[in-house]
Amino acid sequence: MVDFNYCFLENKVDQQPKKVEISSKRTGPTSRETYLGTKLKMLTQLKALMLLDKCRGDEIWPVDVCRQEGVPENWIDELADATESGFQTDLDTLYVEEKAVNQFHGVQDLRLAYRLGEFLGVDTSQIKFQAFGRIAQVNAIREAIEED
Repeated sequence: MVDFNYCFLENKVDQQPKKVEISSKRTGPTSRETYLGTKLKMLTQLKALMLLDKCRGDEIWPVDVCRQEGVPENWIDELADATESGFQTDLDTLYVEEKAVNQFHGVQDLRLAYRLGEFLGVDTSQIKFQAFGRIAQVNAIREAIEED
């Protein structure tokens, strides 16, 4: 079992995330290698379901955790972002070890859940209108998969 390091979108913190260095030099696989799967772990339906089960909707996964968990590299490149804290309300503030931070680089698990749902054949276009809140949206994606 992988030890997760999260940055939470709500006032909850598990552990301090590892620092992520952003470099202009590409050290990972080339796009051709990624396409051919020579250095990329293939995402299976079972692995996608296991990843979706770990999504809550209110967390940001550090990039290195995404890699450890088997999220495809091209998804990480597309979904990873520096999320900024909002300090007007506590729900908008990012916390790491109970300390507010200005920003955190990683993949929002809500965005990952949507991507996993699409991979598993779910039409996710209407979910955000049917479910109120981040956690409810992830649960709606899970329910849609169970119905199929």
